Amino acid sequence: MRRIAKEGPRTELVVTVGWHLHNFYTALEDLFGRVAAELNAAPVQGPRSHAALLQRMARAVPEVRPAVISRPTMLALDELRRFRHVFRHAYTYALQWEKIAPLAAALPELMAALQRDLTTFDRFLAGAVSALEE
Repeated sequence: MRRIAKEGPRTELVVTVGWHLHNFYTALEDLFGRVAAELNAAPVQGPRSHAALLQRMARAVPEVRPAVISRPTMLALDELRRFRHVFRHAYTYALQWEKIAPLAAALPELMAALQRDLTTFDRFLAGAVSALEE
């Protein structure tokens, strides 16, 4: 542990943490894409589609659904979205631990916020299904 704190981790660890952050955000974006396609009647497309999708999930759609995530959660996820873009597209970019470490350190708090937000959204969906069944 001293080696990481003093010198930073080895390249393999930095890449591994980066890969996991990338995959975590990608899975959430897939979920958000399904919500947009099913409940918004149209997927988000275009050159800024990734940012637009995230912003859409933080907004309620009147008479359709509440916001899927809160604005603070959206802002935290936007940092991961930006990182994911760099991770995917900057092939010659050397990942820097100083930039990845704060994202990884914020993950437990972000996970708790996501759990709260998605539990609230799940309750909305359950209520909507119950109303349809009545």
